[in-house]
Amino acid sequence: MSMRKKSRKSGRVLASKVGLIHSGSDDARQLHAKQIKALEEGLKFGAEANVTLDRNYADDKPDELTRLARNLANSVDVTVLIAAGGSESARRAQAESTTKSIVFTSVATKNRPANNMTGICARTSELDSTRLEKLVKLMPGSATIGALTNPKRSNFSTQWVELQRTATRLNVTVPQVDVIPPPNAAPREIEDTIEQAINSFVAGNVKPLLVTADPLFNNHRDKIGEITLRKKIPAIFQWREFAEAGGLMSYGPNLAVAYKLAGYYAGRIFKGGILPSDLDVLELASFDLVINLKTAKELGVRIPPDLLASADDVLFS
Repeated sequence: MSMRKKSRKSGRVLASKVGLIHSGSDDARQLHAKQIKALEEGLKFGAEANVTLDRNYADDKPDELTRLARNLANSVDVTVLIAAGGSESARRAQAESTTKSIVFTSVATKNRPANNMTGICARTSELDSTRLEKLVKLMPGSATIGALTNPKRSNFSTQWVELQRTATRLNVTVPQVDVIPPPNAAPREIEDTIEQAINSFVAGNVKPLLVTADPLFNNHRDKIGEITLRKKIPAIFQWREFAEAGGLMSYGPNLAVAYKLAGYYAGRIFKGGILPSDLDVLELASFDLVINLKTAKELGVRIPPDLLASADDVLFS
């Protein structure tokens, strides 16, 4: 069923698509396939019909997010804009329109950014302190735990201060290594930059590793999982997909659920009769600890029984 139709009064063709901006790369579309499928399922259910999803990827370039958001905000064919891939996507979309309906898939706060916006609060970077606590439980003898960071992330300085407070409480030192890809870097160049950063921890014999929550790392999680496994680094990540990609542990909300709910919201708005301001920002309250036991075996890491017993899922591959 097509949603493209004409106004009875004017004969004007009404908007027929939902636009998507994503911080990741179209080349890595398979990497995000599960989340996009979940979003489309929610979109179809909310709209009670099939809806055309216009996908646009920024290739890890924040300024490209702005251009994509502007194009969709100005398109007469697009009635709802979905901002996916982190808070930066939502921020860029907000800056480009105060009237177009915007639904975000994952932001850090329940506060509605603007009346034309709603979506999902998934608590990503706010859980980095909890991830640090789980690393200390994993390897209680570690005095130093490395942190892979993206200093360009929104509100990074505030989040880093909180992480350092947790480190002080846990009596561990947390040195950071920033990942700053060259301007307009290709995906391979970004992954090379990430590997160089991880190599600096290896050179300093710093283990284990906290890969802090960030869309940049999520967009390259397969490579990061491969690197940490090859370099024999026990690491914890934000999404279960990292553990599925070979990382040792992950702790955070279910990203597919966030996308499905965002799609459902977008579908309801697309159908008509509901505004973003009518829909509360949904805060995901369930967080999963996922442990990859195959990776633990390959790393030679023994998972403490109490930590293993607290896992919500255990992977063997």
